Amino acid sequence: MPQRVLVIGGMGAIGIWVVRELIERGEQVVVLDTQDQSPFLVDLNGRFEFVAGDITDLPHLVQVMRNRDIGHVIHLAAVLFQCDDNPPLGFSVNTMGTLNVLEAARAAAVARLVFTSAKAVYGQIRGEHAHPTYRPVTEDAPQAPDSIYGASKLAAERAGLHYARRFGVDFVALRLASLYGPGRLSRHGALAITSEMVERARAQQPMKVAQGGEQGEDILYTRDAARGIVCAAFAPTPRDRVFNISSGRPTSLHEFAGAVRGLYPDAEIDIGPGLDYWAMGKQYYSVLDSTRAREQLDFTPRFSLDAGIRDYVRILDALKAGRGLDQ
Repeated sequence: MPQRVLVIGGMGAIGIWVVRELIERGEQVVVLDTQDQSPFLVDLNGRFEFVAGDITDLPHLVQVMRNRDIGHVIHLAAVLFQCDDNPPLGFSVNTMGTLNVLEAARAAAVARLVFTSAKAVYGQIRGEHAHPTYRPVTEDAPQAPDSIYGASKLAAERAGLHYARRFGVDFVALRLASLYGPGRLSRHGALAITSEMVERARAQQPMKVAQGGEQGEDILYTRDAARGIVCAAFAPTPRDRVFNISSGRPTSLHEFAGAVRGLYPDAEIDIGPGLDYWAMGKQYYSVLDSTRAREQLDFTPRFSLDAGIRDYVRILDALKAGRGLDQ
């Protein structure tokens, strides 16, 4: 029997597109998640196996990987917004949960484990990497997270690198740029400003952002992020173990709004001037250098900004009409 791919967190905002990408490749897919359905996977019911579970249960992870002959693991599960208010939860899920996945992967002798980290491991962005120059941040840049989320993700990365050195687990960590696309708005709320802009324009609803029109940020369409993850799962023997997955360029909020207006000329989008459209008071905005991913994983984004927005709307229209999302 061919080995299968286990997608942990496959019902999430990124996982749904990873599952679709894998099925399109002809892979046999097992999804492990705490929720058993997503509207973005309804048209693929019966084409993958679902297993209820979470990453805090090590014996169950081992059982799933062994009993289903899992060859590749893609680990997407994490908590984000609860981390700073509940640090024990952040480290329990993001770090200890990843340790469980690593230990299960070692016990089951999987071929490769791909872990989705985050740009939050770099912490605040300063100097030439910040506005207005946006020199791309490489994977070797200092990692100085100043949030529980970033710290828990970095600790998980370091654990994975230890398992690679000490136990031979083929571990790859991916630091993802900011994402937009179907499924993001309901999961990421205030951080999903770009997704909200698309969905409000489509619904003929006004959109107002108090500040940040000039702020540049590395913005990647979720389907491109999913393809980068799948590329990492099957790339033959990459030299490195940590990769940025990104567009590699800054996109200002004004530029993004202009692309939305290209599809919806009458869209009411009001964006204030200046920087920091997330209004966090911290400079997390950056461009990630994805040269390493291009050279070793054969990853380059397929969607331009305009094409990504068009595809986003096409998917929402198909979902509303009850059509398959690939039609």
